[in-house]
Amino acid sequence: MRLLAGDIGGTKTALAIVEAHDHRISVVRMKRFPSGAYAGLSEIVEEFLASEKLRLGAAAFGVAGPVRAGRAKVTKLPWRLDERRLARAIGIPRVRLVNDFVAAALGLRYVRPGHLATLCRGRAEVGAPIGILGAGTGLGQAVVLRRGKTDEIVASEGGHVDFGPRRPVEDRLVLFLRERFARATRDRILSGSGL
Repeated sequence: MRLLAGDIGGTKTALAIVEAHDHRISVVRMKRFPSGAYAGLSEIVEEFLASEKLRLGAAAFGVAGPVRAGRAKVTKLPWRLDERRLARAIGIPRVRLVNDFVAAALGLRYVRPGHLATLCRGRAEVGAPIGILGAGTGLGQAVVLRRGKTDEIVASEGGHVDFGPRRPVEDRLVLFLRERFARATRDRILSGSGL
């Protein structure tokens, strides 16, 4: 089956056409777009698919922001997405929106050891939760709870919680951020403009 996959972020949108056969996936074509240069996702998809001759059976998009009941608001953009409206607009019958870090967590079981880098040596605790963090335009987070052969994934917008200072230098950082942005969140410190 030929599918459309996308990673929708505040800075960039990456789209790919993939072939899926017998649990094997191969990327046919991929392109990145500057998200802010477009009014919405459907414009990007239409541009990307303009040269596509084969019909796509489904589309799935990892969205940087909360996804509820098939609807999403991209956190760092004015985009509001809806699975049904998007399906009609792009002409693909099945469209699914998931939080981008839920999408990353779903892919964990398929990452080969050679594609991993160890940041801090230690022993994994069998059955313990796995935390996923990523600093980009925003601070993405998710938690994976291992349940035998299946994973339960908990999405999080935890980057938007207030930063709790513990030292005088961190107190000064909080004051600086509050003066500029009204709030001092982890997202402001550990992503995009903060880094």
